[in-house]
Amino acid sequence: MKRTALLTASFLVPFLILVGTIATSLPQAEARLYDYPERAEAAKGLSECGCSASDLGPRIQPYVKAAVCDDSPNGIGGFAYCSLKYGSTYMYGPANKCGNGGTCVYCGFDSLICQDQLPTAKTISISNGAGPEPNHEERCRNVCEWYDLPYAASTEGVEWHFCCKCDWQPTNTDQCSDDPDDDDNSDDDDDDTRIEDPLITDELLDQLRQLRSDAYTDYTSAKTDAWDGYQSAKADARETYEDQRAQARVIYDSYKTAAQETYSVDTKAEARSEYDQAKLEARADYDEAKASALSAYNTVRENYNDAREASSEAWETYKQDRTEENYNAYLEAKADLEAAKEERTEAYEQYDDARVEAQSAFAQAREDARAAYTAQREQAREVYEEAREEIKNTYEQSGTDARALYDQVTSEARSEYEDIKTQYFDAYLEAKADYEAAKKEYDDARDSQ
Repeated sequence: MKRTALLTASFLVPFLILVGTIATSLPQAEARLYDYPERAEAAKGLSECGCSASDLGPRIQPYVKAAVCDDSPNGIGGFAYCSLKYGSTYMYGPANKCGNGGTCVYCGFDSLICQDQLPTAKTISISNGAGPEPNHEERCRNVCEWYDLPYAASTEGVEWHFCCKCDWQPTNTDQCSDDPDDDDNSDDDDDDTRIEDPLITDELLDQLRQLRSDAYTDYTSAKTDAWDGYQSAKADARETYEDQRAQARVIYDSYKTAAQETYSVDTKAEARSEYDQAKLEARADYDEAKASALSAYNTVRENYNDAREASSEAWETYKQDRTEENYNAYLEAKADLEAAKEERTEAYEQYDDARVEAQSAFAQAREDARAAYTAQREQAREVYEEAREEIKNTYEQSGTDARALYDQVTSEARSEYEDIKTQYFDAYLEAKADYEAAKKEYDDARDSQ
């Protein structure tokens, strides 16, 4: 398949810029760039190109949707590249695998190009164009540092970061060699002159390099385990905190409900009962006083009615027999009627006064009962508010205590995580320093030969 079937012009331009930058920065290798022995084989197709998903390493293999070999003679430097569909982004890897076994390193970006630009160089290039993370340079520098690869960058057009060196894998110094049995490695631009009776041997250097690699692996593993432990401790602390808060809330709601019921049911009902009883007693007193006054008035009124009837009879008797005796009897009956009338008026006034007094006493008694009822309710309300405030303070304090415990546990777990991470990272730095010191001594000894 042709490159034009896989790449748009927007992808091709950064590739050309990258190759131009690398070729310019490495003038000694520029003459050999187009003499790459595998260039002619690049046009032979997929079977001889050696392009496969396995060339891109285990981390990216599960995401590869398609793998084809771009054998276009117009490709970058005329080499064959694997074009891999990764989601909506094309990834590119070395078709000829950097001599005798180089593989691509996936650094965690959407756009990643691993190229055999030169027979002596393994290039890891990371684009800033489509990657989701802004710290490409920092990440690429870390990759370069880990694999002992010099860092370089190009800012022409699209920003690119890359690192390039033959022995980029810490456990394989000959991996860029065309012939693994070639001790001279004449194509890798390294001076492979053996040091006579070296203090730092190749085997020791490999061992130190392996120790450095193992230390970094231990650091990464310990950091991951410590982080998982921290997250687990934090989750457990959070669960404990939530349980304590939930339990405190249940207690708070229970006490609050009990206080509310005591106030709104028992106390209010008792005060209402006392109020109603006082009101009934006042009404009874009022009715009794009113009835007594009315009875006295009715007695006087009956006497008045009897006197009026007697006066009427005396008047009828006198009209029938106009004697002096009958007339005197009529006058006497009339006088009795007037006296009864006055008694009736006086009795009604007494009744009315008694009724008004009884009504006033009833109203006052009812008002007193109402005031007593209100006072009892206010007192009960104060007791309820105090109880509710105390319950609320207890609930809030339990939340504060639970939060403090959570913070303490998570802080201790975080400190333990940081301590473990620092401990293993220090061990890695020590192994790295030992390796770099030995490598420098090895290089100095080789240069002095």
